[in-house]
Amino acid sequence: MRKLAILGGIVVAGVFAAANTGGALEGYVQALNNAKSVKADYTVQVIGGMSKTYSVQLSKPNMVRIDGPNELIVADGQNVTTYDKKNKTYFKKAQDNNEVMGMFNEDDLSIFAPFFNSKSFNDLKTSDGGVKNRKGLSLHLVNGTAPNGKRQANFYLDDSQVARQLEFVYPDNNIRVLVDTKNVTVSGDAMGGDAFAFKAPEGARELSAEEMNAGKWFHNLDEAKKIALATNKIIMIDFMTTWCGPCKMMAAEAFTSEPFLQRTKKLVLCKLDAEVETGLAAQYEVNAYPTVVFIKPDGTMVHKFVGYGGIDQVVGEVDKALAAAQ
Repeated sequence: MRKLAILGGIVVAGVFAAANTGGALEGYVQALNNAKSVKADYTVQVIGGMSKTYSVQLSKPNMVRIDGPNELIVADGQNVTTYDKKNKTYFKKAQDNNEVMGMFNEDDLSIFAPFFNSKSFNDLKTSDGGVKNRKGLSLHLVNGTAPNGKRQANFYLDDSQVARQLEFVYPDNNIRVLVDTKNVTVSGDAMGGDAFAFKAPEGARELSAEEMNAGKWFHNLDEAKKIALATNKIIMIDFMTTWCGPCKMMAAEAFTSEPFLQRTKKLVLCKLDAEVETGLAAQYEVNAYPTVVFIKPDGTMVHKFVGYGGIDQVVGEVDKALAAAQ
């Protein structure tokens, strides 16, 4: 067991504390990527909105435990189990490491993305923001800007090169998202497998294969088409981007609303980054975000809408799509 040092609520293996060979942000990336395990508690808040609390445990090579406000996700290296806290249901599937690691592209989890991917922040143009006081702590600010300028990521690092806070700013939509760590343990030792064993809570029910796919968001259109063909449903594709504020609002408000969730029983859901899936975006003439396209399993489009106008608007568009597909 390597000796750990406690630094202002952050526990860091000494071997990583000085891992700053190419600038402050590079030091943080290297520290996380070289670690064998990470454990953290933190909050995520869209400024002006409610905060969400997360507890995360990560261990090399491929084990993950994410305890969020609505779901518990456990990847033990062989299977991924997702537990729905509200409905007390869970389902298991064979672990796809690419899909699991893709979770860390989302704002809520991206602060720990370098643990699995040393190139996580390579696209950011960084600059030194100097020393800032945040909640009584003197932290080193590193400003990061995406190539298109539509997304900023501001890292607040402590003396051990660990990010205490990560702030995302979407200038076009005046949206700010703050990730605030309460405690972080970065270690040179892997965690035991028991930390990633899923134990179903009392009264929890395991879903069938058909139930498992109801309401699930696919990130691969070919997989979504297979399920749609087998269940005789149409596919709803949410074309979004990482910097699109209305996309995030629609996902947080409309996609979690009860009227929308009721209608997902008749849909197969697919979420695609339009700046990654450029071929599909061009095929369906996606030129603004969000754009939502409804297609049959053979790819034929039956309905399409652009922009977010609230929960009722989205539900109404879904109803139009279902009617058009009959």
